[in-house]
Amino acid sequence: MMERWRKPPRVLDIEEDPTYVEVEPDGRIFGGTKMTLDADTTERMRQGRICAKCLDPQEEAFPVNCRTCGFWMREKQAAWFAQRYRGIEVVGSRLSYGQELERLKEDRL
Repeated sequence: MMERWRKPPRVLDIEEDPTYVEVEPDGRIFGGTKMTLDADTTERMRQGRICAKCLDPQEEAFPVNCRTCGFWMREKQAAWFAQRYRGIEVVGSRLSYGQELERLKEDRL
């Protein structure tokens, strides 16, 4: 059985974010992205159990560095998360199953 900490993150969507640019310490520049994560993944990232940079699950909360990418999780992740977290976003239809079927039927006409 897999330990809970090894549970892979669940990414629901990734899209380009033209309002943000990432500049690495070595001078490399990357275009921004907006990731939509499920609630469990988001909470694990907030708790320092998933690296905010590479999404690698961590055995302990806020290790000094991510074991995969080297991101300074203990020193920088909380601020990184606070700066980039945009809140809860509903993904998908808010209609009931029956309402969604009716909507789809109407769209076909």
